[in-house]
Order: sequence, then C-alpha cells, then structure tokens
Amino acid sequence: MDEKTFLDEIIADPGNHQPRLIYADWLEDHGDPRGAFIRLQIERESRPQDPTRNIQPGTREATLIEANIERWVAPLLRLGIVRTAIGFRWGFIDAIGVSCRMAVSHIAAIRDFCPLLRRLY
Repeated sequence: MDEKTFLDEIIADPGNHQPRLIYADWLEDHGDPRGAFIRLQIERESRPQDPTRNIQPGTREATLIEANIERWVAPLLRLGIVRTAIGFRWGFIDAIGVSCRMAVSHIAAIRDFCPLLRRLY
C-alpha cells in the first residue's frame, strides 16, 4: 500500500482507529516518527477518563511534536499560520486558529493539507 491509500481509508472513516494504527505501523516501518505520534495520541485519548485529571500530552508526545512540527505543518507555516494555533488529534491536524481574512483567502489550501480538520476557529 502507498501513503495515499492509507490516508484515503482514514478519511473515509475518521472515527475508526484501526486504519490510523495500520498507517502508524507503516510509518514506523519507514522510519517516520509520526507513526509513534499517531499511536501515542490514540492511546492517550483511549485511556479511561479521570475527571480529576486533565488529559495533556505526555513527555514522549510533546517531544515528538517539538522535534517534528516544523516539518509536519510546513505548508501551514508558509501561509502564515503560527504553529501554536495548530492542534492535533489522533495524529492529524484537527484544529487551526486563524483570522477570518486568512481563513477566507487560504481555505482551499488549508482543506487540501488538513482533510481531517474539524475546527477552524
């Protein structure tokens, strides 16, 4: 399988973790740290919820983000979106904070790069 096929399967059923985990395996087999990142985010959100605890990224997850975010979101950074305005869920860009002007002028590019985007705020 190629990367596009994996992504098409994930987009077709975004709530199903199985295609994401298979893709994570494939990424890890190809030496891409994003595979571990996908797996860590799924594992963190899959843990039973403790209402007294805030679910924050673990150290490994935060380290992966810090080391790779410039590469993972490069097209968005070139549009002028700041990295702190980009949120991930289950290993993919899930939320982006932008001005209305930027959203209007770059919506097509944002959607193309972030097919699993749920929130634009």
